[in-house]
Amino acid sequence: MHGDLTKERDFITAVLEACRALVIVFDAAGRIVYLNQALERALGYASEELIGRVFHEVLVGPDGRERSGQRLEHGFLTREPSEFENEWITKSGERRRISFSNVPTLNEQGAVQYYITTGIDITDRHRAEQELAKSETQFRTIWEASCEPMFLTDPSGAIVRANAAFASLLAADIGPLEGMHVTALFDPKDRAAVWERHVARFASAEGKHFLKREVHFAHGQSGVFEISATRLEIPGQAPQMLFILRDVTEEKRGAEELARAKEAAEAANCELVLANQSLEETGRLAREMAERAEALSAAKSDFLANITHEVRTPLNGILGMTGLALETDLQPDQREYIELVKSSGEALLSLVTDVLDFSKYEAGKLALDCVEFSVSALLREVLRPLALRASVSGLIFEFGADKAVPDQLIGDPMRIGQVLRNLVGNAIKFTDSGHVVVRVRTESVQRSRVTLGFSIADTGIGIPREKHRTIFEPFTQADTSTTRRYGGTGLGLSISSGLVELMGGKIWVESEPGTGSIFHFTIALELPADHASGEPAEAHPYQKAPKRNLRILVAEDNSVNQRLAARLLEREGHSVTIAGSGQEAVDLFEQRPFDLILMDVQMPGLDGLQATARIRKKELTTGGHVPIAAMTAQASESDRLRCFESGMDAYVTKPVHVPALLKMIESVGAGGNSMNTQLAGEGADVGAQLRQLDESLALSRVGGDVELLKEVVELFLDDYPSTFEKIKNAVAASDASALEHHAHSLKGSVATFGAGRAFEAAFALERQGREGDLRGAQEGLIQLEQALVALRPELEALQSH
Repeated sequence: MHGDLTKERDFITAVLEACRALVIVFDAAGRIVYLNQALERALGYASEELIGRVFHEVLVGPDGRERSGQRLEHGFLTREPSEFENEWITKSGERRRISFSNVPTLNEQGAVQYYITTGIDITDRHRAEQELAKSETQFRTIWEASCEPMFLTDPSGAIVRANAAFASLLAADIGPLEGMHVTALFDPKDRAAVWERHVARFASAEGKHFLKREVHFAHGQSGVFEISATRLEIPGQAPQMLFILRDVTEEKRGAEELARAKEAAEAANCELVLANQSLEETGRLAREMAERAEALSAAKSDFLANITHEVRTPLNGILGMTGLALETDLQPDQREYIELVKSSGEALLSLVTDVLDFSKYEAGKLALDCVEFSVSALLREVLRPLALRASVSGLIFEFGADKAVPDQLIGDPMRIGQVLRNLVGNAIKFTDSGHVVVRVRTESVQRSRVTLGFSIADTGIGIPREKHRTIFEPFTQADTSTTRRYGGTGLGLSISSGLVELMGGKIWVESEPGTGSIFHFTIALELPADHASGEPAEAHPYQKAPKRNLRILVAEDNSVNQRLAARLLEREGHSVTIAGSGQEAVDLFEQRPFDLILMDVQMPGLDGLQATARIRKKELTTGGHVPIAAMTAQASESDRLRCFESGMDAYVTKPVHVPALLKMIESVGAGGNSMNTQLAGEGADVGAQLRQLDESLALSRVGGDVELLKEVVELFLDDYPSTFEKIKNAVAASDASALEHHAHSLKGSVATFGAGRAFEAAFALERQGREGDLRGAQEGLIQLEQALVALRPELEALQSH
């Protein structure tokens, strides 16, 4: 009998050892009494290392031991089989996920004697499932975030899935679209053809198809679309077809217009050739006409793309000249008319600025320029002009910050001010009587991070609760009637919402109709390093880095601008070397070291862009990199890009604003790397700086140095007659290149004094020279001469002060 039992035990043991499943046996205390070879191989332990040890103390991680012990105790109490998954730790420390089946064995008294556990190592399968889940999440994220309309169909034509962009294209919700037959999306007359193509795509051996055609949807947008159809083979499922759409209606229209323009040009060319084949000039003119047609078509496209940006230039001219007109003696009705023109221009400029900011926000190009600033100074600068507006409207206006608000913080004061102007301006506009109150408080402080809360309360018309979210959407107001009564585009709150989000905050409103409104927004700012560490700091709006004297090369062909730059920079303690041309600047760069080069863009011979390119080329062999800043009166975006492409590091518009120039130089002296920005603000174009002539403006050009101003005036009065004579000679000789150069030189000189009339006349002649069209140049010469004659006594008066 004993022998039979022994044989049976040996047989069972042999079976367990040969079994590929993981087998382990515990007693009532959880001690291991047996494990087979498969488990030894899986865990890396020999059986003698584990026999007698409590399994969850050696095979289960600290975070799961208590749970494993409770599961074993529960199994012994219930005496029922169980299944579960758990992670066991191998001898090498690797975690392996195992699926267990547990069966208790009972003794003669009916109590559990052992717990037999068999398992399967599912680590690889578990990891694969996790990767699959991750891939599915990524797919869903990409699917929903894609701006391209997409949808999936099955062979029956049912729409399996559609993304938000496709629903938006059809002006529909996603839910009703899914399950709809694909032909129902289209105009009834097109449905048969759509279904025929759909069936053909599934039947085709090619996995991907591409076509461009005009599409008519039953509901929503119609036009010309590029359509990509890709068959997806999913294991275990029926194949599906992925459709991706891209609207190319405008591209097709532009191409057709260009084709028509080319066709018209070619027709004109053929007519000219047929009319007079013996004249080579006819053929040349025909080719020029074709090239001009293409150029005009391209210019048209550029104009349509940039119109909102370019509108600001004439608006700045209108505002500047109306400002000059208002400083003269006017009749009361004349003053009223001009003030109306100015206020209308300012409203239109504000509208254009809003549109530009909104387009930047939509494109994700709205950026922050974080600096250290004073909260109290910012509130005074932004809110005092608005307080005056409120007072004129008969409103009580209050503003202030809690004592707990730190005064010195790091953030973007310009963007914070923009949000405040929008919200407070709205509060004043929509409040007929009562008050407007602005409060600032500290919401939270976490180490160096400070969250400020702003509230703007008014007693105005109020906003219905159902509009509290939609007013922050673009081109939306609480009531369409307010557009007629109060004006506005509905962009201000949308832009403000985007800016607040960009600054790590949120914006919301509390309001009911007739009870006024309270707009709240929060923003996240940083404490300066000395504040965050608890060290005392001086209460200044900005902390300036210590200056160092720099060796500066000024490349400028205009003698007035040479003297002005030299005096300004030497007054700041810098060593200045003057180069009268681009070639001379390159030669001086090769002869001695400089810390900074200020480079005029438009110079005779080798211009500033070419000189910069040569300097950068030489640095490739010599090493090093000297900062080069452009100085130019041409302040368009394309001019700025040309400067940076040539290798320049910074861009300063003429007439040079002294604080901006010195700020840029200080950043170099402090070892900073803030050169790759346009130091003039986006709205600070040339025209806006030249529309008034007074002593304070002229002094600002020279940093407030009266003696330097007198010296520059004297030099200009001695120098400009010869420059004007060269302009006259260029007009008489029809020398466009000479006219452009000398008019540009004179323009830079008069810009130093803010002489708007003379500047405009010189600029008009410069533009004519650059374009090679001297028609009307004689009249422009007369206007320039008259402006200089009128300017001379005013400059002489400045000189005699």
